[in-house]
Amino acid sequence: MTDTQLTVLLDIQTSNLKRQVQKVLLAMRDVAVSEYSLDLSGDVLITELSSSPEQDFQAIQGLIDSGTVTDVFLLSASTEQDVLLRSIRVGVREFLPLPLDDDELSKALTKLQSRRKKHSEDDVPDREGRVVTVLGSKGGAGTTSIAVNLAITLAQRDPTKSVLLMDINVNLGEVPLFLNFTHQYNWGDLARNIKRMDETFLRNVLFEHATGLNVLPGPEHVNGNFMEIRDLFGQMLSLLRSMFDTVVIDAGHSLNDLGEQAVLASDTVLVISQLNLPYLANTNRIMSSLRQIVPDAEHKLKVVINRNDSKSEVSLQEAEQSLKTKIFWSVPGDYKFALSAINQGKPFVQVGAKHKLTKSIQELAAKLVPEAAGKKEAGRKWFFR
Repeated sequence: MTDTQLTVLLDIQTSNLKRQVQKVLLAMRDVAVSEYSLDLSGDVLITELSSSPEQDFQAIQGLIDSGTVTDVFLLSASTEQDVLLRSIRVGVREFLPLPLDDDELSKALTKLQSRRKKHSEDDVPDREGRVVTVLGSKGGAGTTSIAVNLAITLAQRDPTKSVLLMDINVNLGEVPLFLNFTHQYNWGDLARNIKRMDETFLRNVLFEHATGLNVLPGPEHVNGNFMEIRDLFGQMLSLLRSMFDTVVIDAGHSLNDLGEQAVLASDTVLVISQLNLPYLANTNRIMSSLRQIVPDAEHKLKVVINRNDSKSEVSLQEAEQSLKTKIFWSVPGDYKFALSAINQGKPFVQVGAKHKLTKSIQELAAKLVPEAAGKKEAGRKWFFR
């Protein structure tokens, strides 16, 4: 048996469809085919969605969870959104609509063989990517704006590097609004399918912005499953940082269980504040709390002042005295420009490439991730870059 040998189990009731699949399999190399039965296990199960889809989905999830099969290819005449979403959530690797395209099935199997070969040859573990969490000291600090534009800047600066923007605000995430896109899936879907997280699964869940940034929105609701996804969040984040060069997390302004996990997993935490007493007072409290839980806090925690202008109530020097820490970066204020970008669903660079806000975020990105350091390793893992 070669490294790319696939053991394929068939569970197809429609005779013509079954013959069509068998014909494709017979034309392929390194494929062993068997009829599915309870006493067999295999690499991939090719099955047909029946008239009782919920029973099928439960059976598929059971087979994957038990390790009976590693992957599932689902053939379905229905391509409705709820069927596609359910397929992803139970861990289906390939969803193939009917009538079946022979080439699509062949390509999917060939891709699976290539992945197995690559994994067997890859004995060197991937390096970990950098995680930057952006945490607001108070609502309205501009946390999402900075997170979105920082991630966009990092993605555009070096096309050989992969960047993920992750919104961990449950129910209140605004990243899709800032980038003007709608989404079907979110990181809750990844958390619930942690064992299935691979290239194909991520491709279906992520949104890719025109700038090359990959975006993973937060759940709009958790249907009472918050404890479940919370418990899986750390494991999911660990996997994501192994797949991307940089993961930027928009943590909003709530240091809840998810925010705390993100902070602890981060290389850098940007605490966003403004030059007025309510924001600085909150920043003091947050910094004090974080110093108690974050190892090497003085190195990892960095205060960023947003909307700094001549009308600010407090000077940068006074803010540093109040916070007893140096201000890492200061972003100038231009509320009209920032609001225009938000209303258009565009990053700063697409609204004003030479604007002072755009340049400030670019300089912040360069200070956080120096280009010289970022170019030591060319090329990145997976399909993202």
